Amino acid sequence: MRQLTLGSLAVAVTLAAGPLHGQTIVETYTGWDGTSGWRPFGLLTNGATDAYGQSFQAPAQYLNNWTLWMRGDRGSDASGLLFTANVGTWDGNSVGSILWTSALFAGTSSATYQQYTFNTGGVSLLTGGQTYIFFLDAVSGPGQMEVAGGNAGEYAAGSFNYHNGTDHFSAWDGGGLQDLAFRAEFDRLPGDPGSTVPEPATMTLLATGLAGIAAGRRRKKQ
Repeated sequence: MRQLTLGSLAVAVTLAAGPLHGQTIVETYTGWDGTSGWRPFGLLTNGATDAYGQSFQAPAQYLNNWTLWMRGDRGSDASGLLFTANVGTWDGNSVGSILWTSALFAGTSSATYQQYTFNTGGVSLLTGGQTYIFFLDAVSGPGQMEVAGGNAGEYAAGSFNYHNGTDHFSAWDGGGLQDLAFRAEFDRLPGDPGSTVPEPATMTLLATGLAGIAAGRRRKKQ
């Protein structure tokens, strides 16, 4: 691991019920100062940390996607770095089981933070009360990345964690160090009452149809 770049921030966590399917958004990004980050992420053989993660608890059954912000470490070119995104169970010290792994992603040569959104396809988080971790795993190539985050501490259900090794089932090297700047979207189980709330377009069509029926009745009376 490494160090946190300079920059102070107060990160807020937002739980927002969306209009569709009981969607819930958890995020710390809006409180991020735009400059702070954990560095460097990359291969341990290149002097970096192999895995950066954020532990969390799920407010709903399905994790739809997860967004992080990253840039080349200190403005360096990290476009040759390849990594995966992963979701697993978390016991506070290590990964218990891997629930989802992405295809390979490439790093960036950008000196400014770039948005990376990892769509899971709706990975199911089955165990009630279980803590999970979303983590990036460096796979191959040169380059080091900086992952947005810092002195958050507002997200009480998890924290930033890091691991200097490829065996993620062994004890990780550190954790509890504030949070990453992230945004995650969750959905409830299919069939949950929250998923049956009509969409706005559906409501508009319904209102239009009822208005038409009422107008037709008035014409008949006349």
